[in-house]
Amino acid sequence: QVHSVFSTSDTQWVLLRDSTIPKNIPIAQAGSTGTPIDGVTSANFYKNSALQSISTRAEVATTYSTGTQSLMTINGNIASTGSSTILFGTYVSSFTMNAKQQELVIYTTDETSNRTGIETNIGGYYDIPLAGLLDEYSGAEAGYSLRRLSSTYTGSAIKVQDNVGGATLDVGFDSNRELDTSAIAAYGGVNDVFVETWYDQSGNGNNSTQATSANRPKIYDGTTGAVVINNGKPSLDFKAGDFMADTTWNGASTTYIFNVLQSNGLEALPRIGIDVGSVVEYYGLGINGNTGASSAGIGSLSQFSNGTSIGATRNDIWDALQSQSVLTVSGDFSTWTGGFGLTRSGQKMYTFGQEFIIYNSDQSTNRTGIETNINDFYSIYGPTPTP
Repeated sequence: QVHSVFSTSDTQWVLLRDSTIPKNIPIAQAGSTGTPIDGVTSANFYKNSALQSISTRAEVATTYSTGTQSLMTINGNIASTGSSTILFGTYVSSFTMNAKQQELVIYTTDETSNRTGIETNIGGYYDIPLAGLLDEYSGAEAGYSLRRLSSTYTGSAIKVQDNVGGATLDVGFDSNRELDTSAIAAYGGVNDVFVETWYDQSGNGNNSTQATSANRPKIYDGTTGAVVINNGKPSLDFKAGDFMADTTWNGASTTYIFNVLQSNGLEALPRIGIDVGSVVEYYGLGINGNTGASSAGIGSLSQFSNGTSIGATRNDIWDALQSQSVLTVSGDFSTWTGGFGLTRSGQKMYTFGQEFIIYNSDQSTNRTGIETNINDFYSIYGPTPTP
């Protein structure tokens, strides 16, 4: 796996070369339909953490020869170089790389699971805006998360208030694109802190809010002095009666909702999402041992937990959420016209809620990619299962 930070306007160059084999990683050449890499199989190209579709040398040039600083990542399978000398930035004179090069990191081990972490470290240092989930999979109607989902999003993650009614605080992201937990701890001190607004990162303004302080999910515990954590990442902590809602979103004939959450095993009749304008439309109702329907008001329901298709009963949902899950729910939500709520007054949401992303479009071809992006960040399950 190779990570390189550079800028170049050259349209014909090679970054790394083993002249013995030969191997060239990669080859940029404007107008050429030749192979973009030699001696490497199953190669993937990334620019600023976003997967690129590159199959020719011309596409390498188009992608990276922009004259602006970028982070290029290439991973794949490569045999022994056969040489103790690797040439950097040169091949023959016509393929010499004229560039401003700031960093080159090479791994000879499988770092696939660490790729995004390495890119975050590099991007944070060089202040390179890295692609988020909503950059790679655009068109979301709403995106609620405690990580930054888009390189173009400049707002905060959440607005919080402590339990003594202090001034509210907008909390953004740290250099790793994750929730600024230090800011929350400094604000909260010995007081508990709760979420008043969960900002929509899609750009559509579908913010999820809760005006009543007694019904807000917790994000920070003043007694322990720690942000709520689930599986190593910050999380909202919902107790009985806590709920948040946006009243502007409407469903569509094809809607996909990606949820990151977990039960603590003790909730009474928990639900995930509801139509704020209705008391009868919902999804994610989990009851241990109950074979009733887990949703209402959704046609052609389909559900996946951690990449694997699951049934539509309340017991199926209950079982899936006893551990942290990427739960994907899709179907016909066209009768949902009152907004999107994370449960509603008098009901129980699952304890840990970390991310909810809504698309009003068919994401069947993107589902696995979106789930993989989420799993890469939250480290919930192993390789994506075959449905």
